[in-house]
Amino acid sequence: MRRDRLQQLARDLVRISVEKPNPAQILDSGKFFEQQSQAVLQAEVFAVTRSVLADQGNFANAGLGQPFGLGNDRLEAARPELELLSFKATAAQKDGTLPISLGAKDDILLEGKLTFVVQTKDAFPRTQTIEVATADGSLHTTLSLATNNLVLQDEHTAVATLDPMKAFGQSAFGKLQMRPVAADGTPGNWTPLGILVRAPQITAIHCTSADTPTCTVEGSNLFLVQSFGATKDFARLADVPTGFAENNFTVPTPADGATLYLKLRDDPSAVATVTLLTPVQESTSSATPPTSGQPQDQN
Repeated sequence: MRRDRLQQLARDLVRISVEKPNPAQILDSGKFFEQQSQAVLQAEVFAVTRSVLADQGNFANAGLGQPFGLGNDRLEAARPELELLSFKATAAQKDGTLPISLGAKDDILLEGKLTFVVQTKDAFPRTQTIEVATADGSLHTTLSLATNNLVLQDEHTAVATLDPMKAFGQSAFGKLQMRPVAADGTPGNWTPLGILVRAPQITAIHCTSADTPTCTVEGSNLFLVQSFGATKDFARLADVPTGFAENNFTVPTPADGATLYLKLRDDPSAVATVTLLTPVQESTSSATPPTSGQPQDQN
């Protein structure tokens, strides 16, 4: 019976906004008025709750909302951190090719090896990894103690080794960056490493003499060069056209007879160099005029 009365009272409360008040109820005892007031207050609270939460399940989730937000703050505060102490890029020289010296200290040759040293404020977690990626996020790889490309020097310092060609492939270029990643996947902030660049494999540079205006460069992937110059300021240059895919190219004769300058497509703001194995010599006249006062043969 009590349950039926409560259900009836709920139905009456639903109709409370559309029905006219019953004079008999108005004249009823103060106890009835108190019960009605409490019921109306409960209905209003329920209505407000229903306008914010779709059901009781959401109410339970709302109860978890604040601790979850605090958890996010704690995760944000606990993001892993690394300090980059140093890095060094070395080229992998192939037999039969001329070495190319890169023009910027932060250029990283794709066909080479990158070694960098990082340090943590607290002890370096053994489950922490380092993600290395291009700035656009299209290419990335992971270094870790488990894969032996990350080695602890001490409890705070680690030495990382990366083979860019093996990790990213021969079409990789552009700005490179690294960040720590905790065991639960929480990442740290990105730190710039340098610019990944590709270079041609130059096998020979043929020049007849310093007086000849041009020389011929032979090799592979010459299209990776934007332009060749006789001097560092590229006052005399030869631009490599887009779509060029030949194994030889005509370049200006080095002004000093020994150094040819290059601007690589992957970092044209820097100037690279290649040195001729045999410096170009100035041509000399085959006939030498007699020296004044040279004695003459007399018969």
